[in-house]
Amino acid sequence: MKRTAKLNLLTAVCSGMLAAIFQIVFCFAPSMAMQVVLLVVTALLYLTPFVINLKTVRDYCIDRVSRFVLYDLLFVLAPAAFISVLTELIVTPFAEVRLADGIASLILIGILLVESLIFWLAYYITYKLSDRK
Repeated sequence: MKRTAKLNLLTAVCSGMLAAIFQIVFCFAPSMAMQVVLLVVTALLYLTPFVINLKTVRDYCIDRVSRFVLYDLLFVLAPAAFISVLTELIVTPFAEVRLADGIASLILIGILLVESLIFWLAYYITYKLSDRK
């Protein structure tokens, strides 16, 4: 299964857009409950590319898992982290609450990093347990 440049670009753009939308809504959210709901929804949406890659590792005969880890790092984690920090730098001056400047980026990057590590381990386990002939 070969990933195309269009798929990589689409993944990076969607990852960056989701990070930007998350930052804007998080900064202007009226309550802590809405911020928590936003965190959960964003974390679930970021699971999509990982689940697709896990299904690919399980269903297709692949040479190695490291390519999927690299694609996740380059096209999911890196754009989301970069756009998250950039958007927070732009949006924070317009938000009225200054107590937690930068915390939304740290939370989002932390969630993405934990999801990435869990799924990278899942890729490896699935690859090792699958029947390769």
